[in-house]
Amino acid sequence: REPLTNAVTAVLRAVNNGYISDDDGVIDIKVKEDAGGLSLVIRDNGIGMTSNKIRKIVSVIGASEARDIGELAVQFGMGFLAVFRLVGVDGGFEMSTNPRYDDEEPITGIWKSGGFTRDSDELLTDGLDDDEYGTKFSFILKDSISRTEIRNWVEKYAKWARVPVMYEEVI
Repeated sequence: REPLTNAVTAVLRAVNNGYISDDDGVIDIKVKEDAGGLSLVIRDNGIGMTSNKIRKIVSVIGASEARDIGELAVQFGMGFLAVFRLVGVDGGFEMSTNPRYDDEEPITGIWKSGGFTRDSDELLTDGLDDDEYGTKFSFILKDSISRTEIRNWVEKYAKWARVPVMYEEVI
């Protein structure tokens, strides 16, 4: 629920700030199952994040930019950190983001329990291009999470989203 809520908020921020129209906002969720296991990608075309936001807001438990903005979904500053439940405490996940409101170039890196490590050597190949805005998270899921659980989660929470959610499964 938390990654979807954050994606909805990011898209609504892009709409509210005039970067995209109401009809252009979208969240794509893809589940892929192969011999290596199950992976999940959540991609929005929202406002994106700067390195300063990652450092000062996203990495701090309880910090929230949208807590007092009634039409936005986030409130408690815990959503981002909740995604570690998908990968386990020893796991990590990839994040790529490109902010619409800054001249900063796209940022790609890995989140682990100790924080964010930027991919300054460009070893991760599935980031965002200069003309792609928003944020993309890629998770290799814990073995205990099934494709059916993800599908049920998306069905349960996407129906309340104020942004279209596209869901795809690849086997």
